[in-house]
Amino acid sequence: MPFLNFFRLSWLASSLVCSPLICVASQKTVLADCNNCNTAMPQAKWHSVPMPVRTNLPSIHFYNKINPVWWFGNADEPRAPDWYRPGSRFRNVAWYVRNPLANFSNYVIGIGDKASVRSGRYPTKISNPNGGWNYAVSRRHILYLPLIDYKRGRFEFYFGWRERGNFGIKLNFRQAPPRPKKQAAPAPAPPGSDAQNTRTPLAISQSGLMVKEADETQAGSKINPPSSDAR
Repeated sequence: MPFLNFFRLSWLASSLVCSPLICVASQKTVLADCNNCNTAMPQAKWHSVPMPVRTNLPSIHFYNKINPVWWFGNADEPRAPDWYRPGSRFRNVAWYVRNPLANFSNYVIGIGDKASVRSGRYPTKISNPNGGWNYAVSRRHILYLPLIDYKRGRFEFYFGWRERGNFGIKLNFRQAPPRPKKQAAPAPAPPGSDAQNTRTPLAISQSGLMVKEADETQAGSKINPPSSDAR
């Protein structure tokens, strides 16, 4: 669609102009962390991966994309998910304020509803898992949409089109560290299983003699206590 392609090219040109200006805000952090960079860490090679269309994509039409009212909606998650501010009375309002132009960034200037090819050192990620800079490009036919990201410690900045082709801007100086995943407790072993019948092969009796125990699962096996003559 020529109209949307022209719109996306306009945003691409503006992003290339605005990216250096936004990077100035993180200049001090970048210079302070460059002394601690580990240059010996191996870097991934530049490669490309196909990004197919999502299977849970909402119904989106051309007339939606040219409707400015629709730009302010959130077709993917119109209501706040369970993890966002549970128990709050105004969680849906806060969710809307947190993502005021979700449809616009995902499907108007973004290509979140289209198949694309993602190229970069870490094309399936936004940030470099080793910290530092990350660059990537999403390609849709002749349209190239770049991303620039810098992450060090709790600071992260990115500007451009993310891995699914949706546009985003982030500037966070003190983002929360990732929460450790809770490990589920192991299920109790059913009665009569090998886990309950496991016995220590050797045991020490009160008299100090070594007595060999047999497994209870073996037929006819019995454990005889040490006799008093062993003393």
